[in-house]
Amino acid sequence: MEGGLVAHPGPQAEVLAPVPDYAPSGWAGTDGPNIPWENWRRHKGLGLPLMHLLTLFLPEEYRRKGPEYVGIAFFAAGGEGGEETHDGPEWEAFNTDLAAVVENAATSYRVDALEGPWALMWLTAEQIAAGPTPPRPDLRPEEARGQIEYGDGENAWDSVSPTTRIWLIPREDPNAGITPVEYPGDGEQYERRYGEGGGKPWAENLSQWCHLGGTVFNVQGLPRGLSPWYLEIDEFNHLNFGGNGTLQVDLETDVLDWAC
Repeated sequence: MEGGLVAHPGPQAEVLAPVPDYAPSGWAGTDGPNIPWENWRRHKGLGLPLMHLLTLFLPEEYRRKGPEYVGIAFFAAGGEGGEETHDGPEWEAFNTDLAAVVENAATSYRVDALEGPWALMWLTAEQIAAGPTPPRPDLRPEEARGQIEYGDGENAWDSVSPTTRIWLIPREDPNAGITPVEYPGDGEQYERRYGEGGGKPWAENLSQWCHLGGTVFNVQGLPRGLSPWYLEIDEFNHLNFGGNGTLQVDLETDVLDWAC
């Protein structure tokens, strides 16, 4: 494994690397995997469906949930946690839909330091192959739609992004398949990306990519508990990590952290 790389699903993707001549490994954007709508994860306080970030078919060594789960979908809601109640007949359709939500055993719900919710859903090959699938149309009253400000609760209805294909592209990374550590000691295999003279040239060539495993480009301290089987993503579409931040979500240990 040379460090599977997720081509950034933004306008700079073709600048970093040409579009491969093989099938893509997934997609980013509003449309999610082909799952029952009642399994689409919701914000626990606001009740809104989380924003779909990406769906990705994983290399075999990253399928940490079991062989039947060959990929993941990752969801988020920007901003801090909050809570709202929706009373009145105009909210009946929304509340009925929310009451029908069924927790999916293959989905983990995570909350960051700002109480912002994230969800990682493990997917079968059939669920990925049948996507991209749009979320259900907005069930809120007309006057309540489009009221979410940027960075204050992105969701599947207000934060609309076009579907953009993404590819896993092999890359040379000396830390592929190695557990990241903050301060390698004698005998540690993980190679730091900084030397006495600053950033190492090999690391500079890797720094602009969302990627699976390998060298971590954490902005602040290295998240504790990362395994070799993590996904690191930069800001794209409606993601906001405070400007030039990165997020790490581990497929083995359930660690999730971001910093700017």
